[in-house]
Amino acid sequence: MELLLFTSTVCPSCKPMKEKIRRIAQTRGVSHRILNIDDSEENYNLAMSYYISSTPTLIVMKDGIAMDTIIGNVPEEKILESL
Repeated sequence: MELLLFTSTVCPSCKPMKEKIRRIAQTRGVSHRILNIDDSEENYNLAMSYYISSTPTLIVMKDGIAMDTIIGNVPEEKILESL
């Protein structure tokens, strides 16, 4: 499993979501990447390839395939259900 979290600098909900993803990754041994779409064209283009239209958006990946998409700052339990 890998978690891809797309964020932006103007997103007030992104900071708490980043903290949840880091905590889940650490406790569950799941790899993760937090990508700020404002930081680089590469991050922006990757977000567009997944049709990201708002932040935060979490993509749950398994073997390189997107298994689930979670939009917004959701409870940690919701994220764990997707794992």
